[in-house]
Amino acid sequence: MYNEELKDEEIPFLLEHLEAELEDIDGFMNSSYREIRFLGTSPRTIGGNLLDCTLFNLRLCLQYYTRKEEYLRVDYLDRLLRLLRESNGKRIEIDHDLLRDISICEN
Repeated sequence: MYNEELKDEEIPFLLEHLEAELEDIDGFMNSSYREIRFLGTSPRTIGGNLLDCTLFNLRLCLQYYTRKEEYLRVDYLDRLLRLLRESNGKRIEIDHDLLRDISICEN
């Protein structure tokens, strides 16, 4: 399913289906959120399927975290959504907390 194919009104039904099918919906959504934060605005530069999938997951996370009333995450996702839809693709924003957490193996 492509991002444009899913209307905003259909997202709650998709979340209900995921909650019914998955044992750990919180883990699934947290993983999706971390991946979105790691990608930042780079999908806009790359475009194609990566941008489409990122927008799809971002909209799903926005709905999920709005339901859970985790407004700091909602704020971040909302700002990122606007950047992905409006930016010219030249600016890449990656979360600084994630950059600090990256460890490099010196083998």
